[in-house]
Amino acid sequence: ECDAGLLLEHLYTGCTRLEASIAFDVLKLADRYILNGLVRACESVLIPSISKSSVAALLEAADLYTAPVLHAACVNFVLHNFQDVVQTPEYALLDRNMMLIIQKALAPHVSPPAAVIPLGEDGKHTPTKRDRRSANAQRHLSFGN
Repeated sequence: ECDAGLLLEHLYTGCTRLEASIAFDVLKLADRYILNGLVRACESVLIPSISKSSVAALLEAADLYTAPVLHAACVNFVLHNFQDVVQTPEYALLDRNMMLIIQKALAPHVSPPAAVIPLGEDGKHTPTKRDRRSANAQRHLSFGN
């Protein structure tokens, strides 16, 4: 009832007095009826409520209810609080697609693992097949000069 009243208020006035306690439910309605202005209003109310325990649910809602600003804010929150967020039970319940979204967002911020250089028993670098091929190719190129 309250959600429908807010929906009508938004339709007639373009403004909405939205509280965080009902913004999640209003977001569902706003998406259902393609009221982008109301979706943005819901996003602006929900973004400050992002926390370690709420980010998983809000991320899924943002994806499900076409709330790109909320989605970006949730991903950004996870990036900046990754160690804390991944330890929550809510994070463990995220579906595979959401995990992939987070993983893709994290990728540019994570250093690739250092290359493993094979060492021989004497502690010196042991040439691999690739190293030998590269050296052979280099020799063939230098003979051409």
